[in-house]
Amino acid sequence: IDAPRDSLAARPELARAQLEFMALSLRDQEIKEWFRQAYVAQRMFITEIIAEGVERGEFRAVPLEAVARMTIAYADGMWLHREVNELGDDIGVLIDEAKATLMALLKA
Repeated sequence: IDAPRDSLAARPELARAQLEFMALSLRDQEIKEWFRQAYVAQRMFITEIIAEGVERGEFRAVPLEAVARMTIAYADGMWLHREVNELGDDIGVLIDEAKATLMALLKA
C-alpha cells in the first residue's frame, strides 16, 4: 500500500502531470471520461478496504462511500495545494500524515 507513496515521493512531477491532465479534462471529454473511470475504480477500492476493516472489527462503522470520497478529495487537494502554494513539503510525509489521521478516525 506504500508503493504509490514511495513512487510519488520519488517523482513529484507525476503529481504535476496529474494536475495538468485534470485541468485538461475540463475541455476534453475523452480525458474527463478516463478520470471518471479512474475515480470510480479508486472509490470502489477504498470502499472495499474500509468495508473489510469494519467487517473484521478493526474499523468502526462509517459511511463507506463518504469516507472514500473524502479520502480521494483530500489526496487531490493535498497535491494541488502542495504544487500551487509551493509548500515544498515532502509528499511522502504528507501522505503518511494523511494515512495516520484516517486510521485514527476509523479505528474501532
